[in-house]
Amino acid sequence: MLAAGCATFTPVVPMGARSGDVELRLRHVRASPRSALLFDTRSEKAHALRRGWLTVAPRDLCTGGAEVGGITIDGGSATGGVLPAGSHELVVKVSDMEGSELDLVLDLEVDEGACVRAPAYSQVVPIEPDKRVVVVTGFGLGGNQDVAGLRSAYGVYAGAGRWFGPALLTAQVGVGESLCNESTCGKDSDGNLRSGFIIPFSVDARYAFSAIVRNRIVGVPMLGARYSFTPVRLPTFDGERRFGAHSAQAVLAWGMSDNMPAPVRNFERAVPIEFAFPIGVLVAPNAPGRHLAFAAGFEMRVFFFL
Repeated sequence: MLAAGCATFTPVVPMGARSGDVELRLRHVRASPRSALLFDTRSEKAHALRRGWLTVAPRDLCTGGAEVGGITIDGGSATGGVLPAGSHELVVKVSDMEGSELDLVLDLEVDEGACVRAPAYSQVVPIEPDKRVVVVTGFGLGGNQDVAGLRSAYGVYAGAGRWFGPALLTAQVGVGESLCNESTCGKDSDGNLRSGFIIPFSVDARYAFSAIVRNRIVGVPMLGARYSFTPVRLPTFDGERRFGAHSAQAVLAWGMSDNMPAPVRNFERAVPIEFAFPIGVLVAPNAPGRHLAFAAGFEMRVFFFL
């Protein structure tokens, strides 16, 4: 899976079981590249943890399956260790479960041959992405009709946002360059268009439609809007020219991932990569000459979920 930004998914109804005095309740499923199951545990006494397997329910208890990659309790390593009495968080590292067509259970061998089993992955209990803060990084390239010598701009940026239902709101700030046309600024010694340093700011809104799955590839169509402000600096023949450029654009976007856990509700809120095409106008009220121009561009954004 394309990381899914390390997103976590929560069952829409409680999933858990009790074996002896040990109760395990599934809290989260964490997507690859660090696939893991997070359980809340409760026990009346301490238990030694021996081994663990991800397997299917018809298999006899603790007789095999896909051996887990590691177990931690309350953030500390517990492989070959002890599950203390009381309530704790247990994290079990597992291989990728995306695309599995079976119900899976977790078997933990404890003490001397005893076994604890709990549900881990169900075809009838959907999971859905947690509503968490989204960290955004990306690259953008924009072009426009000539405005006071400004031809295009590009840069990298970072920001943060949050999902509100099917809508994603983000704000970003970046660094980049504004390219000046040849007639206004000339070219440098290497024959390239001259440019000025910029620090653009933008606010984006996206509405995500339901995910579309074809041959294990997940696509998410999105519609949105953007406002951005760029303090432009151009090295013209007459000296440095400065003005503010405002952009208001509609955005066509496409989110992508190469797989997803199933069944999942609202997976579109956990896609790790977005390709966007903003189209609209650029307004520069304090620029000399032309103040309004058509503007369009392309960008790629990567999402991480905290």
